[in-house]
Amino acid sequence: QIAGIFVPVVMAISVITFATWMILGGENAVAQALLTMVSVLVIACPCALGLATPTAIMVGMGKGAENGILIKDAESLELAHKVNAIVLDKTGTITEGKPAVTDIEWNVSGDEKTDLEQILYAIESQSEHPLAEAVTASLKNTSHKRIAPDKFESITGKGVVAGYNHHVYLVGNQKLLSDYQVNIQKNSSDQIIIWQSEAKTVIYFARDKELLAVIAIADKIKETSAKAITDLQNQGIEVYILTGDNVHTAKAVAQKVGLKNFKAE
Repeated sequence: QIAGIFVPVVMAISVITFATWMILGGENAVAQALLTMVSVLVIACPCALGLATPTAIMVGMGKGAENGILIKDAESLELAHKVNAIVLDKTGTITEGKPAVTDIEWNVSGDEKTDLEQILYAIESQSEHPLAEAVTASLKNTSHKRIAPDKFESITGKGVVAGYNHHVYLVGNQKLLSDYQVNIQKNSSDQIIIWQSEAKTVIYFARDKELLAVIAIADKIKETSAKAITDLQNQGIEVYILTGDNVHTAKAVAQKVGLKNFKAE
């Protein structure tokens, strides 16, 4: 941008210099005019600026890419020194992005539990969400018969709704349960609070208005996250966590990495 302004200005000054010497130069006016015009161009030539600046920006963007930082354009890189706040996603940025089921609390047992595990596996197998993949991975060693849900609907920010054998099955968060008026028993509520305080994500499995199971999923915090956040804070940069997870889990993760600012759900 600077070079785009600088070049026309220098060219204009050199032309004015040439014209001035042609008028006032007396003898050898042409030679003097050419000499001074070229001198202005050589001395004020923006070649170094025009070449060095894009090169420096290109190298900077390349180094950022090597460290997993995608810089949108040169202007963003030039403005980076003015950054005073950074918003970080939780899953895959602060955490490793490899969620795994740690606990499942079933409200049923025996053959019914086995049948429901197969239904849960069939439903979550149709979802591409990382939490769904964690659930299917935890159930992959159990025996599964082929089950095809009558319908399958993914609801952004809540979970999935599926139909099977004249029942409606829900797999998702507490918002989804509220939409379908599914109540959570007190003993499950107490366990949920414990899991959330451990920074675990809790999802629910329900049939019609009956809660069948509560599932806890953990995503390990990266070893480098706390130090990186501390380094940013030491530079006077405010750091925020933005996540679609519940408030309690988001708060637990924020506390573990030394943050007070977070926005959940």
